[in-house]
Amino acid sequence: MDEKIKIIRVVVGLNQGGVQQMVFNLFKGLNKDIFEPVALAIENTGAIGAEIERSGFRVINLGLHRNNFSFIKIIRRLQKVFITEKPHIVHGSSYYPSVYSRIAAKLAGVPVLISHEHSVFKTKRPKRQVISRVVSRLTDIHIAVSEGVKKQVITWYKIPEWKVNVVYNGVDTDVFRRTLSIEQAKERLDISPERFVVGYVGRLDPEKGHKYLFNAIKSLRGRYPLNCIVAGTGRGETQIKQHANDTGVSNITSFLGLRRDIPDLLSAIDVFVLPSFQEGFPNVLLEAMAVGCSVIATDIPGNNEVITDGEHGCLVPPGDSNALASAIEKIILNKQLREQMGNSARKRAEEHFSLKKHIEQMENLYKRLLREKGFLA
Repeated sequence: MDEKIKIIRVVVGLNQGGVQQMVFNLFKGLNKDIFEPVALAIENTGAIGAEIERSGFRVINLGLHRNNFSFIKIIRRLQKVFITEKPHIVHGSSYYPSVYSRIAAKLAGVPVLISHEHSVFKTKRPKRQVISRVVSRLTDIHIAVSEGVKKQVITWYKIPEWKVNVVYNGVDTDVFRRTLSIEQAKERLDISPERFVVGYVGRLDPEKGHKYLFNAIKSLRGRYPLNCIVAGTGRGETQIKQHANDTGVSNITSFLGLRRDIPDLLSAIDVFVLPSFQEGFPNVLLEAMAVGCSVIATDIPGNNEVITDGEHGCLVPPGDSNALASAIEKIILNKQLREQMGNSARKRAEEHFSLKKHIEQMENLYKRLLREKGFLA
């Protein structure tokens, strides 16, 4: 095969998010002598889309909006793009882009179709299960970001286990590392070094469980000098800010909005908390661990594949403010434990969840699928 392997990664949009960041990270790491990656956004390019373009990669933006009547329109537009671009692989991420792109790619005669599965859901979604079960027949491979996701995909979509590959997300441990002392990092945020900082970075959405974090902080603030920093945006931003206000912690909580200096923010955090109700395999947890933060996360699929409770961090039941407060207090009172967990977390990120390992697995998977189709020797 003389030409480069063209891969089109299809997403809803290229604004901030774990999926979008992993697409960007993969593009930067793929062997440029072999692969030609292209990003395709159905709705918008956003901040990460702009970064992808500045890094020299192409971004195709359809500028469409999903609604109950857009299904056929989106598929037709994607089909036209695929006929023009002639990719060897179409790789859809998350439910809607993956369904649209696989149908359109099949109609356009694209050789390899991939669906990337990112989430574990708490409740069944019958319509999604039926559609995904049908479209999975068009699919060469499903990539699951964790064993928890793989289990749900096999069960929900009724597909054979061999058709689902687990490829963990990876973190660039050269970028995500501590370059500032915790005192220096706090000073940049105008936080006194004596304050104990509880931090969250990621999408602002009710499913992330912010209100339980605020409740936990409220129960501790009278006994310890606490600050909370929250970085990110999302559809629940107004509601989450209101809950911080209603809980009485808004005066010690800083909402920092969309930030790209995440390693420096994480360096200012004494304990990173991820109080989610559902995850697939959270990139931000890997990032916090790589920086060497002590971490607390809910004991749910995805999180509990990253953390061994008591070794790399603490796991607590979802929706339990008291358990979360107890875990935070434990880390406040034991500096040695805090440092030990941070060091152990960094080591685990380096050894098991590096970006280099993720990229190697993705390259090998792409090449294997094309060999099976007769495009590579």
